[in-house]
Amino acid sequence: MMYKCNGKIYTGDATFQKNDNIKADVNLKGPSFKPINIALDAATATDSFKSSVQASLGKKVIKADANIDTKSGINGNVGFSSPFEGFESITASISHNGPISNFKTQGEIACNRKRATVLASFDTTRDITASIQITTPFKDYRSMSSSLRHIGGINDIETIAQYKINNKAIDLRAAANNENALTMSASVVSKFSNVPNMDASLNFKNMLNTRGEAHVGQ
Repeated sequence: MMYKCNGKIYTGDATFQKNDNIKADVNLKGPSFKPINIALDAATATDSFKSSVQASLGKKVIKADANIDTKSGINGNVGFSSPFEGFESITASISHNGPISNFKTQGEIACNRKRATVLASFDTTRDITASIQITTPFKDYRSMSSSLRHIGGINDIETIAQYKINNKAIDLRAAANNENALTMSASVVSKFSNVPNMDASLNFKNMLNTRGEAHVGQ
């Protein structure tokens, strides 16, 4: 392909191929801009997908690639590189395994040397447990986590939860029992200055035999 404008000549060519993979390539040249190239390569299967794209303007090159595999769970990653300051290298990945009743998921994202990760799990095969952990490169949020556990049946239950950021945590606990009499209790234990410790309890047998207590800031 050739194009003339005001005595200037611009040329270009393009190729496309589709067999097992899909490939495409485009090149443009002209006197008013640096050579441009765009290339695509992609492959798909029943349980996987791979692709890569590259674009260049002269010596400046941007690359991106992605891979997804579902043979065992879900595993994927994405990568990006460029000549632009602050975005030289960006990557992200995810791994998910297990059914909805019992799974683990892990993810990570990195920008140059700064990295953040996420780890989550959920399990209902016996009790109910769930947790999430997050790490970041930011000073006030280096490490964050939250967890929950729920045990018991209709007449006797207990739920325990925790939220933690860096070295400070809030622990919550709630319990109830209805076997002989209704007893309930709840507590909050906090290492944060703006969240006080709290606890409360209730014991109910009948309207004439009921006792309850609550404390804040102890």
